[in-house]
Amino acid sequence: MPVLAYVPDLDDLEYAMALASGSALAVVGSTLLPLRGWATWLGALDLPVGLKTSPLDSQIMAIINRLAYYGNNRYSDVMGKQMPRNILAEMTSQGTLDRDMVLGATLAGVSAGE
Repeated sequence: MPVLAYVPDLDDLEYAMALASGSALAVVGSTLLPLRGWATWLGALDLPVGLKTSPLDSQIMAIINRLAYYGNNRYSDVMGKQMPRNILAEMTSQGTLDRDMVLGATLAGVSAGE
């Protein structure tokens, strides 16, 4: 069944994704939960302009995968906390950290089971 998630929080987005599994999902984002990274990771269609989101740079995709990997225990152990900090610090020093993109893409990668 197609699903519309209007300005969802994280729980609502997770619920909408589960509900729409195998069907269409339309999501209207907000500044409280920026979804650009989420949409980009999933290759979503930007309805107002009618175009598919641009793919993520392969280096950024690799970083997101590393962040998700270290979060496999909900970032609860020492390594699970330190390694993401190191990754984000490295991105900051390189000037490649886009907080909203990283947060959204990590959310998409984790929720999609990747």
